[in-house]
Amino acid sequence: MRHVLFVCRNNLCRSVMAEAILLKKVDEFALRMRVASASTVARHDGKRYDERALGELMRHDIDLFDIYHRLAHKHQLGFEVDEGRTEDEHESAGLAAMHSRFLCEDYLEAADFIFAADRKDIRLIRTTFGEEYARKVRLITTFSRRHRDEELPDPYYGGDEGFYYLFKMINESIDMWLHDECIL
Repeated sequence: MRHVLFVCRNNLCRSVMAEAILLKKVDEFALRMRVASASTVARHDGKRYDERALGELMRHDIDLFDIYHRLAHKHQLGFEVDEGRTEDEHESAGLAAMHSRFLCEDYLEAADFIFAADRKDIRLIRTTFGEEYARKVRLITTFSRRHRDEELPDPYYGGDEGFYYLFKMINESIDMWLHDECIL
């Protein structure tokens, strides 16, 4: 099973949306992948995902909580899932996953593919974890036809239109990656 990791500075908007978009495709096409996202800076560790990001995902029929809940049973989420969990424990795991997580070396080690929102995230990984892991990281837009190697803009301090544009960039980038890697 392939492990895909998305990172951005705070794990509130960009990497969350990328994780959700890929998880929707994992669920929809029965892909064998584990997907996670994390922040490269710890200042928001444990903070709930940005409601505007979750709202934009919902506008595209991506209910992240529902996806977390369903995929937790299939062991396709980035955090470890105990096979012996009850239904209530699976639901609690879904709720816990709706919060920012700080990047750790275990995530980097386990990941087959690491995608960063921008070049600063790649530099932070290089500085914190070393060149070995930084070499594994690509920009999320690496495979995009329209936005190849562009950095994802951070919509946190802007309006809803930033989240709409971000969704389009990420969705197209992930689709192209899945096709280029012959996953779809």
